[in-house]
Amino acid sequence: MEETIKALRSVDCKAKIVVGGAVLTQDIANEIGADYYSSDALDLVHGYPDGSFKPNQAILRSECTAVISHITKDLDVDTEIVNRFTDVSSIPNWAVDEYAKSLTYGIYVNHPDPNMLEPNRALTRAEAAKILSVYMGL
Repeated sequence: MEETIKALRSVDCKAKIVVGGAVLTQDIANEIGADYYSSDALDLVHGYPDGSFKPNQAILRSECTAVISHITKDLDVDTEIVNRFTDVSSIPNWAVDEYAKSLTYGIYVNHPDPNMLEPNRALTRAEAAKILSVYMGL
């Protein structure tokens, strides 16, 4: 795994590298140069409050924002940043911190209206591609 991380770094890969699982620890992740450690890969994708995970359901923009927020470095952010959008009241309570973090990092899409986030609309493939390209620094 360390060689893979070194190879990714040598080609200036912008993606954050997450490692984890039963045989790794945070110390090992640090030693091999990973950006993040998770004891369980699903620790980044939390699912729904009832414990379910709905892989066949369209992902909402707010859900995508939550996943992106979980895979970026921890950052204390001011949630006031969400107030500049006209549809701030439609952001689910559980997603306000995630939106604030993603907005602070610039990893979001608000097309076609730059004043709206539309958190409860299904994410399109084009929007997913844009978010991932911004995240990866492309």
